[in-house]
Amino acid sequence: MTPLWLIVVLMALPSPQSSIPSYIPYVYFKTQDECKKHVVQYQYHYFSEAIKMYQGNLMPDRIVCVDKKLFRKLFFNEPPVVEEDL
Repeated sequence: MTPLWLIVVLMALPSPQSSIPSYIPYVYFKTQDECKKHVVQYQYHYFSEAIKMYQGNLMPDRIVCVDKKLFRKLFFNEPPVVEEDL
């Protein structure tokens, strides 16, 4: 199975919470490098889409390229994500 990478925009929170609000455009890439190049080129588009999704109530904090393993860490807490993972 070919590993896939996707983009996740993580939103900033005023205080720590157990869940991470995010915007996931579900654009897939075959490599992390391909994903990162795309993010650099289209980061403002993804930020604006994330802001629209949360109706301006939350602002984007960062965009990351994640594989299946990191996706499961972020959203299913298997095992918990740490800053170094991002």
